[in-house]
Amino acid sequence: RSKNYEPKITVNTVTIAPIPAFLAVLVHRQFRNKHQKRGNNKKQQAYAKAYVKPK
Repeated sequence: RSKNYEPKITVNTVTIAPIPAFLAVLVHRQFRNKHQKRGNNKKQQAYAKAYVKPK
């Protein structure tokens, strides 16, 4: 493909499509962040127990 390549889309789909897609991306991102934080917490706690030297 050349760099100038543009997918051929009608004007209607261009105006309608991005909005639900945008919302879906936002919702998905929030959902993923919650679960990632939960997972990261456990990982960080395990990391701390394993690698932090007791004083």
